Amino acid sequence: MSRPDIMRAFINLVRFLVWTFSLMPAQMVLLALNSRAARRLPMLYHRGVCRIIGFHVVIKGEQSRTAPVLFVSNHSSYLDIIVLGS
Repeated sequence: MSRPDIMRAFINLVRFLVWTFSLMPAQMVLLALNSRAARRLPMLYHRGVCRIIGFHVVIKGEQSRTAPVLFVSNHSSYLDIIVLGS
């Protein structure tokens, strides 16, 4: 790994940690208040993580508004959680 790659990885790690630790208290408060935003914040979090690691998620189709949906993944990697959560 070259020095610029190591620096980029370190910067992304710092961005990830700042993003994660800044949203954790907000999520705890939202859950304590039983707020509807507590269900939306994880999606925002995962979208932010996708941006930090350089993922571009392409969405095809529309979200079901009439019935709940369960997504099942083969879990090829831990990145599946981030992508599906976003």
